[in-house]
Amino acid sequence: PNGIYLTGGSLSLKRCTFYNYNCPYVVKSEIAINAEEVTIPPNTRFEFERDGALNFGQFTTTRIHADNVTFTSRSTTKNPGTWQSVIVNTYVLGAQSYFRKCTFEAGGGGEVEGALVVYDVKDLEVSNSHFAHNRGYGIVLYGAQLKNEKGNTFSSNTKGDIRKN
Repeated sequence: PNGIYLTGGSLSLKRCTFYNYNCPYVVKSEIAINAEEVTIPPNTRFEFERDGALNFGQFTTTRIHADNVTFTSRSTTKNPGTWQSVIVNTYVLGAQSYFRKCTFEAGGGGEVEGALVVYDVKDLEVSNSHFAHNRGYGIVLYGAQLKNEKGNTFSSNTKGDIRKN
């Protein structure tokens, strides 16, 4: 099948852009992305295999701009928990980062049980996004708070919409 395969590891760079090449990025295992700026343009698609995860801002100050991006399972059946999570870590600059009009589906396969997991980040914008068929919750917040949390929709997440710890 067509796609750009990301097999795991760490990206550390100044800028990272995932261009929309009209084929999905296939995430086979966890990818740590530490870049000053991460841009994911409209209509970009990430399809995850069982161990797939994107982990942003674990070690480096990071800004994320994701607009109309799909994060989903590689499987044609969108069963809850068929991939891990999109993880937003402590070093993400929340006030300068956003996920707008994104789709998160069939995630939450890790211990945390959430498609979008946010750790200790304040003012991250998550707006007009859809969270569907995830194991656990659509969003899990650990010491984090969202801003501009408007227009989000949730459907068929196994434990609920948002979990706050």
